[in-house]
Formats: sequence, structure tokens, C-alpha cells
Amino acid sequence: MCNKNISCFTGSGCRCTKDAGLLFLRIAVGVPFIVHGLAKFMDIPGTTGFFASLGLSPIFTYLVSGGELLAGIMILLGVWSFLGGWIASIIMVCAYTLVKYKAPFLGGYELDFAFFFGGLAIAMLGSGRYSLIRGHKCNSECIPGTCNDKKELPNVIKPEDNQKKDLMCECDGKGGCSDGVCTTCPGCNPDLNK
Repeated sequence: MCNKNISCFTGSGCRCTKDAGLLFLRIAVGVPFIVHGLAKFMDIPGTTGFFASLGLSPIFTYLVSGGELLAGIMILLGVWSFLGGWIASIIMVCAYTLVKYKAPFLGGYELDFAFFFGGLAIAMLGSGRYSLIRGHKCNSECIPGTCNDKKELPNVIKPEDNQKKDLMCECDGKGGCSDGVCTTCPGCNPDLNK
């Protein structure tokens, strides 16, 4: 739903900036994960030695390097970014508990902290409209007057009483909308009820 107090440009109606914000968040989290994953892969002996100093098996070299690289790519491109967000957050928890728990916040684990919560935000919010695989999904319940771009759906069926009404369906950023018109919400799209 568009919040007129926070996320709209003035001009011709309300234009939400949630998708652009999600893109910027994905860039801020995805790019560093890709760079760190590649750096670990480019120095396998050094990475293996580092993990050995923590008492970890050499397999962790490939698990962590691959996890960082894969999570970064998924997040940046918006392909299964919810999974990439969880992977990034788990890696940050491990980095804190294995390496940085004794360090101070400033100059120690503040980036791990930011990446942990950034990964969680992406996992919970999805990738948004600006992604390789567009992910918009309508909520299971249709809410009158809440579609992102305020387009009305004529003659749609309300799930509770099957009465035809003009409703709008809110897109939550995770599944199947087309230009703000809900396409996967069975109660909003009468074609899906056939």
C-alpha cells in the first residue's frame, strides 16, 4: 500500500517508492556478498588456512565462499532473493559468533550487523518489481482501495460472499501482479475462479 506520508512523489497522484528502495537495499547487500565470495574463491589456500585457524574443516572454505557468492547473486538479481537473504543473515550470524564476538561494535562487527538485518529485510520483503524474476503476489485477502497504483478491478468477486464488487487487491512484493493489477489472487481475479 502506498504511504502518502513517506513514500510518494508529488505530482500526478501517488507513486510508491517501495520497489526502488528494495532495489537499493539489494544492491547494498548483494554486491558486497558477491565481492567477498569471489575474494575467498580467488585465495582458496588463504581461506582454508583461515577456517583451519578457527578449527573448521576445509569444506567450510567452499560452503562459506559459495554461500556468499550465491546469496549475493540471488539478492542482487532478485532471483529467490528471500532465500539469498536468509543465507546472508545466517553467514553473518556465523561470522559474528566465530570471529567477531569479542570485537567492539565500531570497527568490529557493525557491517556484519547491517548485513544481517539487511538480509532479513530482503528475506521478508522479497525482491520487488525491479528484479530479474518479478515477484509480486497479492495477499490472500482482498482489501478494497489498496492496490499499489490504485487501479480498480471491475466486476471482481469478493471471496467471502461471491458478490460482484469493484475491489482492489494489495500486492505484497512476492508473487503475481501485472502493473499493479492482481493476477494470482483468486478472489480478485474472476478468471482464476473458473
